[in-house]
Amino acid sequence: MAFVHNGITLIPNKAWTHQDGRQFPARYILDVDIPTRESIGVTMVSDVAPVYCDEEYYWAPENPKDLDQLKAKKIADTKNHCAIVLRQSDELVTKALDQATTFAEFKSAKPANYTTYRAAMRTVSNTRETEINACTTVEQLRELFKGSAQVQQTDDDGNGVVDDDGNPVMIANPALATAWPELAES
Repeated sequence: MAFVHNGITLIPNKAWTHQDGRQFPARYILDVDIPTRESIGVTMVSDVAPVYCDEEYYWAPENPKDLDQLKAKKIADTKNHCAIVLRQSDELVTKALDQATTFAEFKSAKPANYTTYRAAMRTVSNTRETEINACTTVEQLRELFKGSAQVQQTDDDGNGVVDDDGNPVMIANPALATAWPELAES
């Protein structure tokens, strides 16, 4: 709880001056009864919850980090993730190549699902880079990576769509980054 007088938050253990010039000692607002405190214009209010600030994207609430730097980091992270995943499958592909005596033998020894998966990884990496570059605000970039999986569907006027029972109609969030592919079993 906090104590407020004339729009100013008072510190209970610190002396303060009333708007009419009267001075009050430290702890006064804690030691007097509620009616006395209220008679001099001091009210008790609920503490306001601190404003959440995603420190990955903002220095402070309403103070975003540099968009170009954030985009460069997200692109680098995307390329790095793709490279790590591809590197993990490189060993299998290299082993198949080392053991093959002909190209045809290599193609038959290498699992087809890896070829598809590796191509899909590269495609998603390129798509994500395009999605990142398309962001024009820090909030759009944050939504791309940290947005809710589902959002309320909206009509052409931007109003939320509800069903016959008044419940919001939820759809997959179109503002999220393209998902990384899964390796299909062969």
